[in-house]
Amino acid sequence: MFSVSKLIAGETGDFYCQLGEQTGIGATRHLLRICGLNIIVDDGVSISRKGDVQIQGRPFGDDLLGVHIDIIIITHAHIDHMGDIARLTRYHPESWIFISDKALAATLFMLHDSFKIMTANALQATKLGQPVPEITFSEEDIVDFENNPNLVVIEKKYEEFDHPDFPGFKFIFANSGHDIGAKMVKIIDPNGRRYLLTGDVASHDQEILSGAMNPLGECDVLITEATNGARPMRETRQRTWERVGHLLDEVSLRGGLALFASFMKNRSSNMALGLIKLGFVPVIDGSARTMMRIELGDDMVQGLIDEWKLIFISDDPFSPRKAWKEREELLNGQWGFHPIIAPSGTLEQGYAVVYAQRLLPDRRNAVIFPGHRFAESVSKQIFEIGLGRTINLNCLDRKTGRYVPTPVNVVADVCHFDFSAHDYQQGLVQRAVLAKPEVIIVHHCDDNAFKAYEQALTAEYTRLSMPLPRILRGGHLTEIEL
Repeated sequence: MFSVSKLIAGETGDFYCQLGEQTGIGATRHLLRICGLNIIVDDGVSISRKGDVQIQGRPFGDDLLGVHIDIIIITHAHIDHMGDIARLTRYHPESWIFISDKALAATLFMLHDSFKIMTANALQATKLGQPVPEITFSEEDIVDFENNPNLVVIEKKYEEFDHPDFPGFKFIFANSGHDIGAKMVKIIDPNGRRYLLTGDVASHDQEILSGAMNPLGECDVLITEATNGARPMRETRQRTWERVGHLLDEVSLRGGLALFASFMKNRSSNMALGLIKLGFVPVIDGSARTMMRIELGDDMVQGLIDEWKLIFISDDPFSPRKAWKEREELLNGQWGFHPIIAPSGTLEQGYAVVYAQRLLPDRRNAVIFPGHRFAESVSKQIFEIGLGRTINLNCLDRKTGRYVPTPVNVVADVCHFDFSAHDYQQGLVQRAVLAKPEVIIVHHCDDNAFKAYEQALTAEYTRLSMPLPRILRGGHLTEIEL
């Protein structure tokens, strides 16, 4: 079992430990001790609710005070992988930080957004007389992170580093296919031992980027996610989009509207480009507007808007009434049929709730979830209660500025389409076969996904008459000797 005190005392040899992911997904923080270096890969938060207040959970070990952290690597800009980075770097000015340029831009935006949410939640808790959740970092922490003199920004698809502070080590980065700016990393130690951390990874293409199988080649130790370890790919992405198109045609014919309750990062841009390819003109609202400009670039987004292939709800901070007028016109059908894309995919906050409040009680409409449905989230509850039942949405009262639990009847079509940005079982197995590791450490999955992935790996290695590597569960606080 992992012990911070052992690490401080220098009693622990080379090892790997997952300090987050208590339940399989959430608050990822890898800790590796390799040839005397302490390396952190990813530093995220998990999201849960306590009553009407959103709580951010942090990885074990708090800020690892007293531990010298040599290197911090952020593989990509999802909140469960980078949401704690501004706090961690506050306490570890000694650390060198590696992150891609696209992931850095998205991380900065999301950290500012997270700070606003934490502040609003603290105010909400105060008003309700509930325990006030900790605001884990400040705006000054974000600025300090952005201007950190030890920040190394990766700008190329494939990049190698030999750092003078770490003689004998080599760090190689390549696109992981999971998200724009997402990287996998290979670390080669002075003894020539090769460690490949895939980060979150996908070998199948998405609308906004190409998939990646194994651009970094063979390794001795493979540390891989297995979110979809129990899920083979059952249909092509093209076929999934065809089914979405049929549904939207039906909704349009019956005079309804369709909402894609989507996560801001990655998913909103994917949905927008996919809908455009189907011939629809999507409307984008909320934080997805800024994130699309970060991910796709201002020129591409503005070009789509100018060509009337894409519509943005006004985001002029000096004219908020204009945006609310546009939303009202859209909801009243004055704009015709346009699929709406708005965060968040959990349906617990953001402009998705504004639209869902109006769309769910009308059977002509459809509310579509294109992402993961987290346990206990509102999006998952909607599927479980069934049509004709009532659910509480955390709706914004524009007069008071407070979020108020509001009963909403679920009558509209509620649909989920699998647009996973994580590799399915086949891709996960093939990557491991190509890497030829001695050891595979599996994380970012529940027990069922791990067991299914382990069985699929064993079957494929047996079929190919290849020696089976050691397959280990990188579970929460399980210390694995390297």
